[in-house]
Amino acid sequence: MNFQEAVNYLTGLSKFGINLGLSRMEHLLKIFGNPEKNLQVIHVAGTNGKGSTVTMTANILQEAGYKVGVYISPHLYCFTERMTIDGQNIPPERLAELTTLVQPVLERLPHETDLDEATEFEVTTLLALMYFAEEKVDFVILEVGLGGKLDATNVVNPFVSVITNVDYDHMDQLGNNLTAIAGEKAGIIKQDGLVVTASYEQEVLQVIKQVCQEKNARLWQIGKDILWEKGDCSLLKQTFTLIVADKRYEKMATGLLGEHQILNAATAFGITEALKVKGYEIAEEAIRRGLEKSKWPGRLEIMQEKPLVVIDGAHNEAGAKILRKSLEEIFSYEKMILLLGIFADKAVEDVVRELAPLASQVIVAKSHNPRALPPEKLAEQVRLFNNNVVVKDEILDGVREALSLVGEKDMLCIAGSLSTMSEARKYWEK
Repeated sequence: MNFQEAVNYLTGLSKFGINLGLSRMEHLLKIFGNPEKNLQVIHVAGTNGKGSTVTMTANILQEAGYKVGVYISPHLYCFTERMTIDGQNIPPERLAELTTLVQPVLERLPHETDLDEATEFEVTTLLALMYFAEEKVDFVILEVGLGGKLDATNVVNPFVSVITNVDYDHMDQLGNNLTAIAGEKAGIIKQDGLVVTASYEQEVLQVIKQVCQEKNARLWQIGKDILWEKGDCSLLKQTFTLIVADKRYEKMATGLLGEHQILNAATAFGITEALKVKGYEIAEEAIRRGLEKSKWPGRLEIMQEKPLVVIDGAHNEAGAKILRKSLEEIFSYEKMILLLGIFADKAVEDVVRELAPLASQVIVAKSHNPRALPPEKLAEQVRLFNNNVVVKDEILDGVREALSLVGEKDMLCIAGSLSTMSEARKYWEK
């Protein structure tokens, strides 16, 4: 099996959909020698902010001299982005070798056991854990796919469990209130574990604190145990102060924009504080360098300045609220053109409600992802809040239309799913 055949095989497993549960993962991991037991894992769950928190934490640990494996999903461009070591994607031939190794076992699974077929996410998680174990990384930062308790990644016994935040998303799978959703995400907390959270809603914190108490887990709470203060902000970076105990870390900086990224930076800092309990020394300079060098494509990313073009993967209501706040507080412009492309299985009206009223004109388009909402359907939602709508079939057609309308003192904001971001970014990469 070559690389393209491996990717085709893995993505073909999407036909088995989302099938939450740990029994298949536990069975497969046992067959392949339980590689997860040889890994020191930082397990990251949350509705939003996982990706930024993961990349900040990885950069800090790399600056401190550790070999760091990172597992994320989905990818922006290439499947190999999902598993990296020290920022380098898994080699295509290595992914092909691992996929070839596990394929026969996967195909026998429903015939030799009472288990269902493994899903795409389960198999990709299996490959990542095998890869990281073979490469003997010092740390693995493992991003939860969906929820926590029954997510395929929840087969590990992590050094640190992280819950960035809890908000409304995937309600069909996780529950229709914050207490239920928090209970699913808190499922990654383990006995005698270390826990970091940036959640602030009282009903969410009550769930997290209760699980920590039941599991005898120690909790670091951003906003209580670790404080932060805003500093200056430009289009290039923002500065801030982090405070723990009696120590102030002044003039920290990150190229990731928006107040929410300071919260994510504080969360990454909280992870380093938790690791110190395990005996790991992480110097202040490593924290500074790691935060400052952190980039995350498609998150308030500036593609050009005149006219100003910003892209952001705001694909749910919480993300849209964060984007709206950032658009109102960080950027200055005379008028804004908004290009939207959103998945059909998201709370589309909630996203549109936050963003469409800000724009003088909204352009809707559809990415090539099969989950994408047809532009005519998206336009119907947008017209509830803004009548000035243009419909385009392709994201790149939408980009060209938007750039023809935006003046030098105006702003183009491209928002929605990550597949929308990846297709839009291709315009500037050319």
